[in-house]
Amino acid sequence: MANIFALFRERPETVHNFPGCYQTPLPYKEAVALSVETHASYLGKPVRPPFVCHPDLPNDAASPDLVARVVAAGIGDLENDTGTHLDPYWNLEIVSDPDDVCKGFKNVWTIGPSVEFVTSSNKPIDESPSLWEKKSPKRT
Repeated sequence: MANIFALFRERPETVHNFPGCYQTPLPYKEAVALSVETHASYLGKPVRPPFVCHPDLPNDAASPDLVARVVAAGIGDLENDTGTHLDPYWNLEIVSDPDDVCKGFKNVWTIGPSVEFVTSSNKPIDESPSLWEKKSPKRT
């Protein structure tokens, strides 16, 4: 009889699709929390990144067959602020690179899912009276 635990060990790991972007503007702190939470949910899992970056690669490298594992990133990487979005840097460890797009580099990264945050230009306009207008007595 086959060892049941050996069957689980031999099973290939599931490769996850790369998460999409978040389009609904959030308050900045919530956007950071979502960026950190999304990264944590993929940490250690193999993904198919849309592209990978490295200083010695002339352009962002892309391959549909590239598989990389998401590894730890610092809060500064996950809080990469572009002014209207967080574009977090996700550090990757190459698992499979059959097209050799990474040219053997080990320290590569990609941009994780963007999170839009509320700024003065995209903040909904609050037309309700301000607290000052509500409390101030009318002058005649």
